[in-house]
Order: sequence, then C-alpha cells, then structure tokens
Amino acid sequence: LVAFVALLGDKDLAAGRKLFASLDLNGDGLLSKAELSARLSKSRRYRSKPSLVADIFRERDDVVEGDAAPFTHSEFLAATLSRQHCLNDVLCRAAFRSFDTNRDGTISIAELGGWKCFRRLALPELRKLLQESD
Repeated sequence: LVAFVALLGDKDLAAGRKLFASLDLNGDGLLSKAELSARLSKSRRYRSKPSLVADIFRERDDVVEGDAAPFTHSEFLAATLSRQHCLNDVLCRAAFRSFDTNRDGTISIAELGGWKCFRRLALPELRKLLQESD
C-alpha cells in the first residue's frame, strides 16, 4: 500500500496528512505508540479501549529499543487509505510497474527485496508473499 501512497495526488491524501499532523505531537514525522496513546486518551470514544494502541502496534514487525517501531508518514497514509483508491485498475497497474523494475511483466523476489518495506523479510517470507499474491 505504500506504493499506492506515492502514486496518489494531494487531494486523495489530504485528510490522512491532516490526521497524521495532529497525531505526530513532536513533529518528527513518525507516529509513536506514546503519541497515539496520548492523543487517543483525550477521546471519550477510545478511553474504554485501552488495549487499542497496543493492538495496533503489536502487528508491527519492526522493534526499536524493545518497543514497536513508530509508523512513518507513508506507512500511516497507506494504513488509512480508502480501499476504493486501491481498487482502481490504473493505479494497480502503476503500482505493479513500480515493483517490476526490469519491465519483464513479472515481479521477482529480487525486485521485492529491493524495496525498503520488504528488506526485513527473510527469503522464505518473500517467496510466500509472492505465492500468496500471484
């Protein structure tokens, strides 16, 4: 989904950018567990769900200093994208082309491994990812 973020225009991402800016309390471009907790604790709707933030960050594979890594701006935007944006044929083809770096009409493990978001995956995980999405 991060690839889709790079392909969408400002109009499509404006609401997500505004939300990210309101949650990124220290303005470092990263959304930490503490920042999300602090912001949601002010909302009556989420006070009754104290495990919500922990659940969101538990799904993260990255760990920094014993805690879940913060979300980058692009990761946050990708996570908040409307699925309608992603189900667009033109956008899907553009995303495919961004992964298919050698333009042979297929996406190889090497091409996937070149993307930052996939570098932390081991070779068997990359293979499984390709098989599941093929």
